[in-house]
Amino acid sequence: MLRKLYAQYKWFLRDYGKVYIVASIVLLINYVMALIPPWATGYLADLIVTGRVQINTFYNSLALLVVVIMLFYLINYIWQYLVFLASDEISRAARRLLVTKYLKQSPPFFAKNSTGSLMGKATNDVDAIAEMAGYGLMTFFDSTFYPLAVIFVMVFTVSWKLTLISVLPLPLLIYLSKIIGQKLYDRYFEAQQAFDEMNDKVLENIAGMRVIRAYEKGDDEVKDFIKTAQNLYNKNMSLVRISGLFWPTARIISGVSHTAALAYGAVLINLQEISIGGLVSFLFYLDMLIWPMMAIGDFINVSQQGSASMERIQEILAYEENVKFDPQSKSYSGNGSIEFKNLSFTYPGAQIPSLCNITLKLQPGETLGVVGKVGSGKTTLMKQLLRFYPQTEGKIMLGEKPLESYSRSSLRSAIGYVPQQPFLFSRTIRSNIELGAPAGAELSEEIEAVPGIKYRPVIDPDNKLGLAELQETTGEDTEPNADKSSISIEEAIELADFRKDLEQLPEGLDTLAGEKGIALSGGQKQRITIARALMKNPEILILDDCLSAVDANTEETILNTLKAKRAGRTTLISSHRISAIMHADLILVLDEGQVVESGTHQELLAADGWYKRQYERQKLQREKQEHK
Repeated sequence: MLRKLYAQYKWFLRDYGKVYIVASIVLLINYVMALIPPWATGYLADLIVTGRVQINTFYNSLALLVVVIMLFYLINYIWQYLVFLASDEISRAARRLLVTKYLKQSPPFFAKNSTGSLMGKATNDVDAIAEMAGYGLMTFFDSTFYPLAVIFVMVFTVSWKLTLISVLPLPLLIYLSKIIGQKLYDRYFEAQQAFDEMNDKVLENIAGMRVIRAYEKGDDEVKDFIKTAQNLYNKNMSLVRISGLFWPTARIISGVSHTAALAYGAVLINLQEISIGGLVSFLFYLDMLIWPMMAIGDFINVSQQGSASMERIQEILAYEENVKFDPQSKSYSGNGSIEFKNLSFTYPGAQIPSLCNITLKLQPGETLGVVGKVGSGKTTLMKQLLRFYPQTEGKIMLGEKPLESYSRSSLRSAIGYVPQQPFLFSRTIRSNIELGAPAGAELSEEIEAVPGIKYRPVIDPDNKLGLAELQETTGEDTEPNADKSSISIEEAIELADFRKDLEQLPEGLDTLAGEKGIALSGGQKQRITIARALMKNPEILILDDCLSAVDANTEETILNTLKAKRAGRTTLISSHRISAIMHADLILVLDEGQVVESGTHQELLAADGWYKRQYERQKLQREKQEHK
């Protein structure tokens, strides 16, 4: 077990080993000082019993004993501070590792790991390994070096015979602790999984609160939650029932040791092999062994939980990224053409491809429009430029070079992406918009500066797991893009046609959006996300059906403003409305992931296909609405 624990924690010991070494030395001094008071008490007891005590000697001895006890507690404070400082450091390091790992992952990772599970690993599991690094280390020393020191003193200062009789029950405690510890490991793993399930349930209920209320499913969800919570309760109670066996077992065995010590000690006193003071000291030493015997159980308990949690965390940290960016990749210099060469794409785990043999080319500054039925592959096509998924068939060229030849930061800093489903953070509208500003831009005081980050392998020297730790320095993956010109928040608001909405909001830009923007309408959320994408004035702007919640007039205003402001910059637009893409230099009509029509607006009308029929239908609908 110790070998397994060392293998799991050696990455941390490399960075904080010196702290542990100092703490261990101080702890050993603490053990030595802890052995002095019992010996001094027995020595004074013998002086009193034999009548050889002098009042001055007695008081001087007591004063010295008080000084020793005070030093003992001072040293005890120092080593505990050092050990638990390291415990806090490992929790901080582990959480930084996990969150950084989360933020670097692609959609397939989150499809395999639920939000509740990821939260559980960053909270409960991190707490468990931190407890192992602090309290667990303390119990390890207390259950190994400390009892050995006590037994050594008992043998050589009192009686080896009495010591042997008293410690005979200890092997039984160790054996029982090992059996209980294995059961604890299994129970704890099951309890953590139940905790993940409850996290998922709570998150889903909160996120889907409007749907639950709309369908009057509140009572059903409460019943489901009660079942989930009951399952967690049952798993935790199963864990408690096992861990609760340690203390009674330790106390029973301790009681047997004390009884044997008193009985045999009386015999040795009658045989004049030990003194009464020696027996008093021995009983104090034996009392000092009670905690180590219990510490064995606590150490096994904590170490098993820490080991199970570390395995869960390492499973995440060892996850191989689906999309790999070469650290030696070059920075994208900007103003490049976009070309898709026979691109096909299938989502991980799917059998049917979402894109089939897509070929197109856009010159810098041109606009691409994509239309099609629901599920035709419009959103999938838009996301290919962001490299969220590994590219398997075909090529995407940017500036005459393959997309994968560029670094992550330079590629994504050149792209402004507005998703089909807008997402807002639980902050003010101002901070949600300023989130899109390029690195180094001056923001409002509400946005805290985030230091650049880079990775260095620390958990395994051979980098077999690919694990890494954050450093608060500017790293490889923070290369600036050639064009870092940004626009002000006022300009972004004007371009997104959000000015009129600010006048209706109680605190303007400082209005809280609420969780996922629950305090705002669908159209407001879409325009805030458009303003966010425009903050860095990106070379390439992707609008993925992001105007579906606004009326036709607002859509027209936004698109006309963007066309005028973004002259000479590339734009990709997908939409269900023909009016949103009819001005594009190239229009694609997708059906089941394939291009069935392509050309300009006039060319597609002349082709007399799906595009023309959809255009005429939408035109007729708009005319009817205008006459109402």
